[in-house]
Amino acid sequence: MKAIYKVIFIGDSGIGAKTGLINRLLYNTFSPDIPGTIGCSYDAKLFKFKNGKDIIIEFWDTPGQEIFRNITKLFLKDSDCAILGYDITSKESFENVKNFWYHYSLDYANAKLTYLVGNKIDLLEQEAVNEKEAKKYSNEKNMRFFQISCINFSGIKEFKNDLINEIIKI
Repeated sequence: MKAIYKVIFIGDSGIGAKTGLINRLLYNTFSPDIPGTIGCSYDAKLFKFKNGKDIIIEFWDTPGQEIFRNITKLFLKDSDCAILGYDITSKESFENVKNFWYHYSLDYANAKLTYLVGNKIDLLEQEAVNEKEAKKYSNEKNMRFFQISCINFSGIKEFKNDLINEIIKI
């Protein structure tokens, strides 16, 4: 029997660090026209290792809109890992991680592993959330930290490798 790990992606709607990141991790695709997630979507992937200890990671994509929050919390239960996403060009999305999503994940997911992931580093000239500030916050909350771009693939491979290496330690 293969080990199965549940990874939940949460954060504001439109940040791209949920659906966009999942599409990159699973299919290596990106579409700028992804509609907002309604309800929760789920997909899984088998990761094979040379030592034969294969794992399955379930990727749960949640909506960021406030209207769906009562539904979303039902899907967070029993998560092994929570990915808290924000858009580096949106101070509001980062503040919402700090003031809402982080606490929401603690209350409902209670994951053993948590990441703070800033998306859209391809738009660094429009940066509203300084990397140093985000990294400091992630350290304070004992979260692993990455900045990525779902458009140009920056940081995706490093994030994926870290996620797999850390999740198998659980």
